Amino acid sequence: MALLIGLTACYFAEALFCNGFLAFRDLSRYFYPVRLFTVEAMKSGTIPLWNPYIFCGIPNLAFQQAAVFYPLSIVYYLLPFCLAFNVFLLIHIPLAGVFVYYLARRWGMGSSGSLVSAITFIFSGYVISLLNLPTTLSCVIWLPAVLLFFDKGLTDDKMKYILISSLFLGTMFLGGEPSIFYSTLWVLLFYALFFRLNNRQSCPLMRVGSYYSATVIFGSLLSMVHLAPFIELMRFSDRAMLLGAYSGATTWSMPVRDTFNFFIPFISRTDFSKESYWIEQSWAALVYLGVFSALLLAMTIFFKKGWRVWFLWFIGILFLFISFGGNTPFYYLIYKFVPGFKMIRYPVRFLYVTIFAAAMLCGAGFDAYIRARASQDPRLKAFSMILLPILLLSALYLLLMHTCANKLIERAFSFCVGSRLTENSSILFSIIAAIKNSARFAGFFTFGGLILFLGASRIRMRQGVVSFCFISLIVADLFTATIGDQPIVNPKIYDVPTPNVEHLKKDTGLFRFYLSPKTEEESAYIEGRTFEEAILNSKDMLTANTPMLYRFFDVGGYDSIQLMDYRKITNLLETSPSPAATRILDMLNMKYLVSKKKVEDRGYRPVEGASGYLYENTNVLPRAFLVDSFKVLKNEKDFVARFMSKEFDPAREVLLDEEPDLREKVLFMRPSRNWVIKGESPEKAEITKYSINEVVIRSTLNSPKFLVLADTWYPGWKVYVDNKRAKLYKADYILRAVYLEPGAHVVKFVFDPFSFKLGLVLSAITLIFILSYIAFARK
Repeated sequence: MALLIGLTACYFAEALFCNGFLAFRDLSRYFYPVRLFTVEAMKSGTIPLWNPYIFCGIPNLAFQQAAVFYPLSIVYYLLPFCLAFNVFLLIHIPLAGVFVYYLARRWGMGSSGSLVSAITFIFSGYVISLLNLPTTLSCVIWLPAVLLFFDKGLTDDKMKYILISSLFLGTMFLGGEPSIFYSTLWVLLFYALFFRLNNRQSCPLMRVGSYYSATVIFGSLLSMVHLAPFIELMRFSDRAMLLGAYSGATTWSMPVRDTFNFFIPFISRTDFSKESYWIEQSWAALVYLGVFSALLLAMTIFFKKGWRVWFLWFIGILFLFISFGGNTPFYYLIYKFVPGFKMIRYPVRFLYVTIFAAAMLCGAGFDAYIRARASQDPRLKAFSMILLPILLLSALYLLLMHTCANKLIERAFSFCVGSRLTENSSILFSIIAAIKNSARFAGFFTFGGLILFLGASRIRMRQGVVSFCFISLIVADLFTATIGDQPIVNPKIYDVPTPNVEHLKKDTGLFRFYLSPKTEEESAYIEGRTFEEAILNSKDMLTANTPMLYRFFDVGGYDSIQLMDYRKITNLLETSPSPAATRILDMLNMKYLVSKKKVEDRGYRPVEGASGYLYENTNVLPRAFLVDSFKVLKNEKDFVARFMSKEFDPAREVLLDEEPDLREKVLFMRPSRNWVIKGESPEKAEITKYSINEVVIRSTLNSPKFLVLADTWYPGWKVYVDNKRAKLYKADYILRAVYLEPGAHVVKFVFDPFSFKLGLVLSAITLIFILSYIAFARK
């Protein structure tokens, strides 16, 4: 354990001991703002069930990414946030290593083989790539722990260990990536089947089935505090739009040729250009397993037998084919007939099972080699004779690369010079990477193979020396292949003023901004001479979700899931010929538009002192406003037609999807917006409190009206008028509204979802039961 922690500290020394945070890809633009928002809310005593800053409001807990109740999130409350952000990520690395190590020991490997498995897994390119995907990382690392205690429960016939396994399984879901939880259930099922097939006499089928069911049920119940809101979200999310969309479900399928990248990093990558981002698999930056992984896997086949080895080969190959996604016809059958896969994108995410299985098999291979040495297994000599010619070829290739590599690179560069250099730069980079990494492979393989050859020959090296030298080479290989790939950024960069951010800070009112579709598309790829400059440019462009750090409200946002109705509205905005072609943006309280393209629509004026692409919308409606008439529409087409009509005025008319239940059957009048009954106070709707889970509005009305709040409608929101529960209407397809009678009122919108309360109770009861059972199991 100390060794694994020490290796992790060495690998990530800059992140741990320098003033900066890991900022690669989604870390800086998404997870940093979302986690900071969540932590600050929790420290103030508020559970952030709702996030009002993106998409006009989303259910924060249901969206999973904040990992509010994930146990290791406690580090955010014990350390300064920047340090905690790094520690949260990095603590998972040695923790995963410990779980893999003890699982390998449980399955009969020696300490050296178990250490090889642990190091190969935690420093593999795939796991290191997951650092920019904290929710996936927070789930993947619990797989060996779940398997460890599930195996112990089946073998020892003790429910206590099954409950511990379910405890880790529930923790996995709380990490925030449901697809990993889902696929782990399949891994457990396959293990239960293999266990039963190889223990028919000592383990009845009923026991295996009941223990598997108990693990799944208790793990699910334990995670209900997140699972119940998530299930509710699925009913209203755009993931339902994926049903039947095979092309969307197979985005970022792993190319079959990328299997070569397991052994030589980037050897099969053909294009590193921005245009290839969605064509080439870019979800996992690297899938490298190490130079020696192929050799160790071969040693497993040569020396190692046993049903657990066959289980690892089975799940490794199965999930490798699943990771290929749309690149093989195999995935279509799974997509078509296996429940759940239609809701999951990015098949390459399932590669974690293959990486885990391969790491375990690598350790098993080295363990078998050590045991063969100790027992003087005659097969070791045959293995040495096979290894020797491969070693000679590797050494010859290394020598060739040492003498010719520079000339090959020069020729590749000369091929791409002149006017074609920019056009062919990605090709040049691919050629250079292939040349250098193949030479690197030959070097490591030659030295590592020589150690194994000498250890197996008559030159008797001590076992400790062989293990130390070989494991040291594995560490050196994995470290040099991926270290430095995670950029570190000083958090003070967010304090550096930019024109657009400074201007929005001066506006103290409630407002939203919006990135035009073309600007948002360009902002997906931040550019700059340095990484810090790229972040500054992104910040000035108000790229989602960075503005959350300044408490700016965004009509758009960045998340893996969106509410389906809201997605349809944003699709209307994206297909509109201009911002003013519809009043939707006015209705959504959009005061500032970010557009790199010049905007000449009436009502939009450039902001003085801004960066040249910030426009103010003079027709914006307030966050809360009163409407004196309504119209009931029954279907989506009617809403779309009304939104796109020039007659639609959200300040005068609210669109409802049901007939309102009014106390007085009054015919709503259509007075002017400034109409006031003589002798009465002017009508108003003033927001006096706008917090995460609650909005309070004081209103004065001279005639019956609807109060519209330009925040997203979602089940769980309740409205109280003068402390009495009132009917909450879904207004203008995505917003909230309440009917008010004449007079002065205090209107309170409260987010109080039943799904959260139900989930919290179920999780608490299950946790108490599991801990009590474990504590008193002996009695």
